[in-house]
Amino acid sequence: MVLLIVTLLVVGRSLVFVIFEHAQFDADQAITGLMAKHIAELRAFPFYAYASDYVLVVEAWLAAPFLALFGTSVAALRLPLVLLNLVTGVLLVTILGRELYLRPVVALIPALFFVAAPPVLAAELLTATGGNVEPFVYVLLLWLTRERPVAFGIIFLVGFMNREFTAYAASALLLVEALQGRLWQIDNLRQKAVVLGVVAVGWLLTGPLRTGADAMGPGTAGMSNPSASNVSVAVGFLCPSLDLSRMGANLTSLVTTQMGTLLGVAPFRLRDVNINSPTRQGGWGLWPVFCLVIAGAACRLAWLAWRPRRQDAQSEPSRPAPWFALYLALIGLQSGVVWAVSRCGPLNSMTLRYGLLAVLLPVAIVALHLALERSVTWRRLMMLFVICWTAISCRAHGDLLAHYLSHSQPDDYRRLSDELVARGIRYVQADYWTAYMIDFLTDERVIATATDYVRVREYDIAVAGHANEAVLLSRRPCPGGEPIGHRYICK
Repeated sequence: MVLLIVTLLVVGRSLVFVIFEHAQFDADQAITGLMAKHIAELRAFPFYAYASDYVLVVEAWLAAPFLALFGTSVAALRLPLVLLNLVTGVLLVTILGRELYLRPVVALIPALFFVAAPPVLAAELLTATGGNVEPFVYVLLLWLTRERPVAFGIIFLVGFMNREFTAYAASALLLVEALQGRLWQIDNLRQKAVVLGVVAVGWLLTGPLRTGADAMGPGTAGMSNPSASNVSVAVGFLCPSLDLSRMGANLTSLVTTQMGTLLGVAPFRLRDVNINSPTRQGGWGLWPVFCLVIAGAACRLAWLAWRPRRQDAQSEPSRPAPWFALYLALIGLQSGVVWAVSRCGPLNSMTLRYGLLAVLLPVAIVALHLALERSVTWRRLMMLFVICWTAISCRAHGDLLAHYLSHSQPDDYRRLSDELVARGIRYVQADYWTAYMIDFLTDERVIATATDYVRVREYDIAVAGHANEAVLLSRRPCPGGEPIGHRYICK
């Protein structure tokens, strides 16, 4: 029953983004789709994203069989992401139940913050840009393999090369082991040495793959930069200046706005994160109530943890070990805090992908409350609270689906792509956000290259070789320009 509920909720929150290609799709995701297409056709074998020195292309390799079977489409590109979301939900419920001694239906309650993710979070978890949902899978697998150093090392290496946020899991696990008093035990140190050895050997073995892979599309093997890595890129994104006032403002924004947006309770317009819909999620007053309940649960947990234990062992049954919940809480805390303090500018909704793992913090707090609270009344109230939150999230998804069922017209990029194909235009120059959308949506029947940021060298060469028949698409009117969709043919 729980597996069925998880499946229905994950599939339900994914429907709009799978069925309606224009719900939330852009050129960055189109690049992942083009990589998957090239892999499926055996034309290219990328290691990192095209024209990038980091982000292991796990999504492209996972999507390649789906594109081979079902053709080039946004739905085929997102099907493996739906499966990863489903796997994450099942793993989360399973591990919570096993580690905290919760019945499956009770373990589902805290997992609902992920399983029944509101539209903004659901869209981010289905965005095919290289690594939004994958870190959730990695952190759960790392917990399961923490006593198996070889498997742990392999998963960590793949996860970190895919998305550097996987490192939060390693630091959280080290702190948990320190609290358990086993960090400096000989057996544990041996395991850590094996992990480091596996990671080092794995990094060396992937060297030929990194340097020999197709770095900018078909025919570009060996063009990658072997000196770059997730570490150097991540460090490059950190703000070099230490501004305590900015950090304080960002932390305030994290608590007052961004977390409420991720969890679907703060009032938010979906189009502000490029979801093409006038609908909203959340509502006024919901986020303060949510914060009060979660903060109250955290205070209650602190009291339960530090209150004097009864001397009569029979009067109080043994408590479940809180370590997995603490592990999730530390990961969520790191995700939110690092996102807030590492940005040079203010936090905004367009950088939510950097803090997605923060959703694990309320998961951990609610799970611990259900596991440690002895009062049946308080446990039932907490479950009712999460069920009400789920209803609010589902309502937002219902509004979104209703909008698309009643407004199912294709968007500008689809109309533009179809018009180019209908006119027999074969080669196009356009801005980055237009060019690669055309390449993917036309299944490369129209070859478009970017005038500002080239990521597929083959397209650039093809358009240059047919300069006499290539057209330039502009967002603005030009002398003698012919309108086509919301663009203008200027050449």
